[in-house]
Amino acid sequence: MISGSIALPDAARSAAISISYHEVGICKGYDTAAGPVKARSDEAFAIFKIESVDNTKPSGSFDFDPTHLYVDQSTPVQKAKTAVWDKNRRFVYPDQRFAQNMGVSSAAETTIPESTKLEINGFAVVPLGINNPSAGPDANQYSFDLVYDTWSTDEHEANGPGGSFFWIFALGESLFGGTKLGSKTIDLIKTNPSGTTWSLTENCKALSFK
Repeated sequence: MISGSIALPDAARSAAISISYHEVGICKGYDTAAGPVKARSDEAFAIFKIESVDNTKPSGSFDFDPTHLYVDQSTPVQKAKTAVWDKNRRFVYPDQRFAQNMGVSSAAETTIPESTKLEINGFAVVPLGINNPSAGPDANQYSFDLVYDTWSTDEHEANGPGGSFFWIFALGESLFGGTKLGSKTIDLIKTNPSGTTWSLTENCKALSFK
């Protein structure tokens, strides 16, 4: 089992919400009733299966939103910057046609009650670059890790003491760096066996959706 995208100290890990997932594969396109959907020449669709969300450790419910999942394709230089727009983050694309045409279920937004582990068993699609934009090792160019974006306007409005003015202040902190108020610690756990490799598939239908 591969420990996922966020490296946490032991103290933080003991309080983390855990999202387990695995990478299904990489493909260039899929068919829909309205016609084929094709990735750009230098991009492809990374397919992930979200297995479960474990909220047994922290207190309080957790609002799981699959569109907050992303692959960070930022270069080391981009990662060193604090502004969001300087980074290359590729978020889940919520196209219900994909799941319909693959005959599978999409990962759905849901609330995980306190002290609960919920099986999700839904799929998520991330359009991303396949020309190694993050400048990582070429041998791992089709291996991608998910990250969960913990910042949201709902959290800031719910937790902020100053209403809309506080929200504007919090937005500035999110864009330019600083504490992410109201966020939760999320541990992403990639469950593919160590050493798993992937190759680019033209038709997403050819992937094994397990």
